[in-house]
Amino acid sequence: MKDQSKTKQVLIQEMACLKQRITDLERSESERKLAEQELLLKNLIFDASITANSVADIKGILTHTNSSFIRMWGYENKEEVIGKPIGDFLKFEHETRKIITALNENNEWTGEYTALRRDGTTFNAYAQATIVTDESGNTIGYQSTVLDITERKKAEEALRESKEQYRTLVENASDIVFRTDGTGHFTFINQAALRITGYEEEEIIGRHYPTLIHPDMRDEAMKFFGRQFVKRIQNTYLEYPLLTKEGHKLWCGQNTQLIFEDDHVVGFQAVSRDITERKQAEEELKRSEERYRTILDEIEDGYQEVDLSGNFTFFNESFRKIFGYSENELLGSNFRRYAADEETADSVYRAYNQMYKTGNPLQRFEWDIITKDGARRSIEFSASLLRDGEGPRRGFRGIVRDVTDRKFVEEQYRTMANSAQTGVYIVQDGRLCFVNPHIPSYSGYQEEDLIGERVLHFVHPDDREMVWKMARKMLAGELTAPYEYRIVDKNNQVRWIMETVTPISYKGRSAVLGNTMDITDRKRTEGELRQTLDSLRKAFGATIQVMVSAVEARDPYTAGHQIRSADLARAIATEMGLPQEKIDGIRMAGSIHDIGKLSIPVEILSKPTKLTNLEFSLIKEHSQKGYEMLKDVESPWPMAQIVYQHHERMDGSGYPRNLKGDDILMEARIMAVADVVESMASYRPYRPALGLNAALEQIENNKGTLYDAGAADACLRLFREKGFQLEGA
Repeated sequence: MKDQSKTKQVLIQEMACLKQRITDLERSESERKLAEQELLLKNLIFDASITANSVADIKGILTHTNSSFIRMWGYENKEEVIGKPIGDFLKFEHETRKIITALNENNEWTGEYTALRRDGTTFNAYAQATIVTDESGNTIGYQSTVLDITERKKAEEALRESKEQYRTLVENASDIVFRTDGTGHFTFINQAALRITGYEEEEIIGRHYPTLIHPDMRDEAMKFFGRQFVKRIQNTYLEYPLLTKEGHKLWCGQNTQLIFEDDHVVGFQAVSRDITERKQAEEELKRSEERYRTILDEIEDGYQEVDLSGNFTFFNESFRKIFGYSENELLGSNFRRYAADEETADSVYRAYNQMYKTGNPLQRFEWDIITKDGARRSIEFSASLLRDGEGPRRGFRGIVRDVTDRKFVEEQYRTMANSAQTGVYIVQDGRLCFVNPHIPSYSGYQEEDLIGERVLHFVHPDDREMVWKMARKMLAGELTAPYEYRIVDKNNQVRWIMETVTPISYKGRSAVLGNTMDITDRKRTEGELRQTLDSLRKAFGATIQVMVSAVEARDPYTAGHQIRSADLARAIATEMGLPQEKIDGIRMAGSIHDIGKLSIPVEILSKPTKLTNLEFSLIKEHSQKGYEMLKDVESPWPMAQIVYQHHERMDGSGYPRNLKGDDILMEARIMAVADVVESMASYRPYRPALGLNAALEQIENNKGTLYDAGAADACLRLFREKGFQLEGA
C-alpha cells in the first residue's frame, strides 16, 4: 500500500511538472509571436517612414534600407543597394570619413552632407546617425535617418541673397532709412541718414526719435505717430522739419510702417526724403499766389473753389459770367442752388464725395445748370482736392467750361450719324460709347448690347491682332486705304466689314471715330469670281497642254524639252525672287515656247544629220511663227512676247530681232538660259547629249554677254549648290 501511495504521489508530481512545462511552452510561444509582431511593426514603421532609413554593418556595408531611401537615391529596388558601402551614396570621400570617425568617437552624428544619386546627380542631405550594438554593448553597425533638404537649402540661399540685396539697397539709398523700437528709440539708421543729419552712428542709435524733429512741429508729429500706434495704421505719410546736428532745418517727407511681432507693435520703420527744395518752392508759390489771381480773372475758362459743404469760396470773372450772377450772389452760396434739378445736384454731390474719399481728381464731369436769366446750360468741370499746403483737405477747386454749344453740335452730329447708311461708332478708352442704328442692323446686337463693350470684342478672334495694327497705322497717318476684317454677329455668323478710323475729340476727350460698311455680299461675290477665274485658269492650262502635245507629236526627238525647260525657268525665277504672277507666266510660256515649230517640216525637225544653213534659217523662224500664233490669245501674261524673244541675247546677237539688254523681257531672258541648258544637256537627232557640265560652262562663260547675269547665277546655284535636276534629261 505504501508503494502504491508513493507511486501515486510521484505521478502527481510529474503531472504538475508536465503542466508547468506546458504553461512555460505556451508562454514562450506567446512571447515569440509577440516578438514577431513587434519586429513586423518595427519593419513596417521603418519602411513606411518618409525619411530615408538605412542600416549598415561594422564595415559600413548596407544591410537594410526602406523604400524612401530607394526613391531618394533614384534606385529601382533594395537589391540594387544592399551590400554596397555607404561611401557609394556620398559624393565626397572626406565626408564619409568624417561621419564614420564621429560615430566611432561619439556613438552618434548629426549634420549635412552631399548625397550622390544613382544617375550621378546630387542633393543636400541632413542626417542623424547612431551606432548599433549587440546585447554585450559591442558595436555591430550603424543606422541613419536622412532628409532631402535641397529645397530648404535653396530657400535659405535665396533668403540670404535677398537680405544681402536689401541691405545693399538700404545702405546705398539716397533717402533716410531707419527703424525704432516700441518706445521710439533708434535701433538702425543708414548711411544717408548720417550724411544728411551730420550725426555719427553712435550718436543716433538708442536716441529718442522725437529729439530730431524741429521743436516747431515736434508735438504735432508725436500726436500723428501716436495715433498711428494706437489705431494700428500700417502705413502713414507725414511731412515735418528735421533738425540737423548743426541746427539746420530740413523738411522731410516720411513714409512710416509699423513693425509687428505676434500681433504686437514692436516699433516702426520709415523712409524719409529731403523735400526742403519742394517746400521752399511751395512757399514761393504761396507768396506769388496774388500775382496769379489776375491771370485767373483773365482766362476764358471759369475757375472755382468750394468748401467741403459745396459752398463757393472763390471764383474768377469767367466763372461768374457763365452763371450770370454777381459776385455777392455767388460767394458763399451752395452749388445745389444752381443745379438744373435734384437728380443733377445729387450726381455732383456724389462726384465730390468720391473725390474726397479717394483723393483722385475729377476729369471732365458734365452737369446742367440754370443761369440767372433762367437759361439751361451745360457745363464741364475738372476738379481736385484743395489743401493748405500738404495739410488737411479743406475743399475742392476746379476749372469750369460752358459746353452748351459743343453739346448742340454733338447732338447734330449724332442725328447725322444715325441717318447715315454706313456704320458709325465712337470709342473712348477702348470701349464703345456711341453706335448708330446701322451697326445693329448688320451685327444683330442692339445699342444697349454694344455700349460699354470693348471694341475688339465683336471682331473675329483670328483678325483681332491685324485690326489692332491696321487701326493704329491709320490713326498715325501711315494708312489711308480702308482695311477689311471679319466680325461674329449675334447669331454667331461671320460677316465681313470694311472700316476706316480717325482720331476725334468727343465730349472734351480724345476718342476714335470708326466708319464701317458691311461687305459680306461683296466678299461672297469675290469668292465666286475667284472660283470662276480658277476654272478659267485650269481651262487655259488645259489648252496649253494641248499645244504642248501638238508640238511634241510632230517632233518626238525633243519630247519633254518644253516641259523641262519650263520647270527649270520656273525654278530660276523663284530663286531670283520674282513675284508669283511672273513665275506662273514663265511656266506657261515655257511650256509652249517652241509652238512655232508646228510650221516647220517634220523632215527638218527630225533630221539625224547636221542642218544646212537654209534648214537652220527655217528653224530660226519658229520664234516669229510662235509669236504670230499667240499674239491674239487673251492671257494675263505676255506669253507671245516671251515666245518671240526667248532666242534673243543680251549683246544683240540673238534672233529674230537682235534685241539687246533691257529691251528683252526678264521672262524671256530667264527662258533663254533654261532653253540653252536643257537643249545642251539632252539628246538631239543630229548630235548626242553634250552633258549638263558643258551646258553650265556655256552659261557661266557667257553670262553678262549672251545671258542675263542674274538669271545665269541663279541657274548655276540651283545645279551646283541646291541639287536641282532635269527630270528625264
